[in-house]
Amino acid sequence: MARRITPIAIRREVGASGYEILTASGSWVSWGLLPEYNRQAVRDCLGGLPFPTAGQVIYFDKNNKPLLQPQPSPDDKPQPVPSPSPVDTDDTDGTDEAPTPSPKDGPSMTTIEDIVRRISGELDDDVRAEVSAELLGAMDARIQDFLANNPPVVDSPVRDVVREIIVRQPDTDPLVMEGIYHHAMPDLMFNIINGIHTYLPGPPGSGKTHSAIQVIKALGGIYRAISFGPNTPESRLTGGMTADGRFFEPALLELIRSSIANPDVVHGMILDEMDNGHGGIQATLNMILANREMTAPNGDHLVVGRNLVFLACANTYGTGPTAEFAGRNKLDAATLDRFNYLPWDTDEGVETALVHSILTDPTVANAWLDIWRTARKNAADHGLKVFVTMRGAVSAAEAIAAGRDMEKALMMTLGYKIPADQWKKMNPL
Repeated sequence: MARRITPIAIRREVGASGYEILTASGSWVSWGLLPEYNRQAVRDCLGGLPFPTAGQVIYFDKNNKPLLQPQPSPDDKPQPVPSPSPVDTDDTDGTDEAPTPSPKDGPSMTTIEDIVRRISGELDDDVRAEVSAELLGAMDARIQDFLANNPPVVDSPVRDVVREIIVRQPDTDPLVMEGIYHHAMPDLMFNIINGIHTYLPGPPGSGKTHSAIQVIKALGGIYRAISFGPNTPESRLTGGMTADGRFFEPALLELIRSSIANPDVVHGMILDEMDNGHGGIQATLNMILANREMTAPNGDHLVVGRNLVFLACANTYGTGPTAEFAGRNKLDAATLDRFNYLPWDTDEGVETALVHSILTDPTVANAWLDIWRTARKNAADHGLKVFVTMRGAVSAAEAIAAGRDMEKALMMTLGYKIPADQWKKMNPL
């Protein structure tokens, strides 16, 4: 279920129609999107103080008390916190908005933004930037303190990410690959080097196709790819003859001829979305998969070595449709028997490393990962057939790094893609 938020601040921007809450995840959430128990949490933090007026922000300390940021008094002692003024925050009118206070409802709050605006008129651009960074850094520290003392709700262990792979082959110097790799990458590399056809079943966005290409490129190899659909014809695999009597050869035939001409070079044929294709058509690959030979459309008999490997990427195990992938096909058992299977799940170690490489502020990166993985856990807890993918986490992180706030990045990457009743159960904010 959705978490009870710990509000860091509440604001109402000039010209805005309602309030926004800054959560510990670092994102501003519209008041209208909050369930009632989270709205009550904000009211409890205010403790009877009025809601902010237009252009005003009220921050809360780690004890959930209003945190004032007044200018220092002449004796450098903090100004006292004003006594709260009674305010009715009951939503008896049935609207989603908190009540809009009038100036007489209570004392105004001096905020971080107020200080920055006041000081900025007296400082040059360089000093102004330093002051802004220092003050905003105080808010970041408060969020960091919350994250340090409130562990993420996702309690599943995260693997250490593979950052180096060393390939040792006879008569050659070791190949050292440095980067960010899926935990199953060494097994995939072993299969490709040794010409073992490999079937990679796994969820969307887990890096199956990317990893296959990554290995072949690292080995200095050559690859071709085909993406299957329900209407992919046999000619896309084996070629054929045009109406005017000319033979044509698809990418697979080109790759086969290249592998024969270059026996010391790794060649990979990537069969993407294999379980989305017709099993009967794909069975035409059986001879070359098992016996490593085939006949080209022009009659040439082609025999290939183990430097040609087939890599099938799929979302199912090829045994038929699932609840998540109702349109996938049951593939020919004789075809599947020609592959080794290497399950390719979502590697949270890779996900963490990629997000941190994009969002270089650890506080922001950890907050975003907590949001994303809470949504993933909520989906699992409610039995929802929704994929909260690594691809989505990285895509949203790129948007956040470009300036988009976390809540909007979450909605555009995930929330808007699913029915509202499912999102209500999954929403981590």
